[in-house]
Amino acid sequence: MSDPESTQIIDSTLSSNSSTAPKKKANKPKKPAQAPTDLQYHAELLDKLEAAIEPKWSGVRGRHAFAKRDIEVGEVVMTETATAVFPRTGSCSLCLSPKTASAAANWVDCEDCKKVGWCSTDCQGMEHPIHAIECKALQEFDAAVEAANEAVKTEQELQRKNNSVNLGSSEKIDSDVARLAIKILARKAAEEGGAEVCEYGTKTDVFEALFSRRENMETADAKGWGKFWSIMMNFVPSPKDGPPYTVQYLTELASRIVANLHPLPSPQSALGVFPLTLLYAPHSCAPNAHLIVLPENTPQRAISIQALRPIKAGEEITVTFIDQLLQPRDNRRGAILMRRRYWCRCKRCATDIEKSSDRFLTAVRCAECKDGVYIIPPRTIHSIFEDVKAMQAGKDIRAERSYACSDCDSQLTHADWAKFITEADKALNLAQEGLRRGGAGGFVQSKTRLGAWYGKYVLGSGMGLKLHPGHTLALTHAGPTTNAQIATADYSAAIATQKATIETIINYGILQKHNIGDMYFRLSRILAEAQKIEEQRKEKKRATLLKKWKAEVVQAVEDGGIVAELLMYIRQKNEADAERLQRASEEARLVEEAAKLQLGEAKAEEVQGEEDAKIKIARDGEGKTGQEAKEDGEVGGEAEKLNLGNEAAIENQIREEAKVAIAEAE
Repeated sequence: MSDPESTQIIDSTLSSNSSTAPKKKANKPKKPAQAPTDLQYHAELLDKLEAAIEPKWSGVRGRHAFAKRDIEVGEVVMTETATAVFPRTGSCSLCLSPKTASAAANWVDCEDCKKVGWCSTDCQGMEHPIHAIECKALQEFDAAVEAANEAVKTEQELQRKNNSVNLGSSEKIDSDVARLAIKILARKAAEEGGAEVCEYGTKTDVFEALFSRRENMETADAKGWGKFWSIMMNFVPSPKDGPPYTVQYLTELASRIVANLHPLPSPQSALGVFPLTLLYAPHSCAPNAHLIVLPENTPQRAISIQALRPIKAGEEITVTFIDQLLQPRDNRRGAILMRRRYWCRCKRCATDIEKSSDRFLTAVRCAECKDGVYIIPPRTIHSIFEDVKAMQAGKDIRAERSYACSDCDSQLTHADWAKFITEADKALNLAQEGLRRGGAGGFVQSKTRLGAWYGKYVLGSGMGLKLHPGHTLALTHAGPTTNAQIATADYSAAIATQKATIETIINYGILQKHNIGDMYFRLSRILAEAQKIEEQRKEKKRATLLKKWKAEVVQAVEDGGIVAELLMYIRQKNEADAERLQRASEEARLVEEAAKLQLGEAKAEEVQGEEDAKIKIARDGEGKTGQEAKEDGEVGGEAEKLNLGNEAAIENQIREEAKVAIAEAE
């Protein structure tokens, strides 16, 4: 939201004819403030919840609480079960269990009002004392809401005719608040009857201690609620002891819910009221704790206060009721005013703007000295009424204002400031068009345009004014920029953007680390996603290499088969040669012995010579002498051994290479 729009939040909440307008008080002596009588009772309830806080009260600050002891970061300070809840997504009316496909078999719906359901007959039976009372009222609910909305519309039309439009009024009453109001009235009646279910959550008497801020309800809203309750009065229970509820009381009840209801996050998506939490954990725009629904909370209609940083004993516990902590002070106060109907005066909002880091959220760098910034002062509640009064008279007195540079004498008129901020805001919105459109082309377009936007309006690549890096628009720019970078798989840029934004917030003291935990969480998610993508890339590369290695192993085995065939051929040839040589040697021996027997010793020598010649001739068929043949036989045997050794070595080498390749692949 741009800075000019921040004023619209407040303008739409207040008007000159509203009862919230500041009034001059008579100079009457102030009575000494007295502590509420229920403080001790609430302290006992907090002790039963094992809360680490001690309730306090002062005439200046009202109800608040201090830590009883030192509390560590992440520690649960207290957990409270709601007085009443309204599930907006069809969850169980009692425990808020979602209506899933698996739960459908045991699901029970009310056949009379057809507006309430339970996850089981156990929950239905436990809540029966309350629903039996609210059921009749819910059967008339739709008609009463329609009549109330007509009353709001009629009042608004009348105001327009009188030129006194109440800009803070809504178009209709909040039907969710109406459902909660009926539930609380039914619970109150059940408590008076002593129903067991009323031990489930904080009781209604604590809820009634909350501020209603009925005086801040706009005229049209009051008319609508008045019409609603005038119809529903015949269907809501009356107090056990005392007269029936009046329309004024019931309207104040609705106002108390509006000012104090708290949403429960998904999957419950419900609204609830948590009296003790809201009474003793005040809002701050720089809180030291936050409200959270923890997974271990049973039932899920319970909410916890969890420390965001170490909290010392005696230190006040604060939470926030808004999610605009990086918005300018006017925006935050406007949001609190609309949701809680009071003007935020927390320490951060009460600090002078020139000394507060809030000044950076609206700061524009000086066009002359380049170093200073134009400080935009926040609006006071009195100045707002003056502005609204002038606006209704057709005059904008803000146009007459100007803002001074912090470092030089330069002045920036409100008109020039508003023009520049509006231009930057529109350009930022236009740069996100590709993200909204989607698709690869849209993401790339937004990534490019968002980068160009930052270069022009923050880095000042063009001439003239430029935003301070801590300006809310510059910080807001980081969100869509990171989304575009992730969508285009540019994770390194997304990580850099997120880190730079966090550093800007911390370095300028806009917020502390514990107040931007969501940004650190998102950074961790981006880092995890980037690591996942990198692991997927490595896995893909590994799979490709594995495929290649397997192919090489197969080829090596095939090649090894060819080598084995060659070795087999060589071995068979060597065996044949050796057999032939052995056969020739045996034949020569036999001839020699026969000659000795037949011819005698002398003749044998002659015959021996002839036979030697024959043997020589026979051996010459192999091209070798007998001695050479003998030597060849020995050599052949060695060659056979050598060849067999080579064969085994080659086979072993093939096997070893295959083992290594498979091991590396795995």
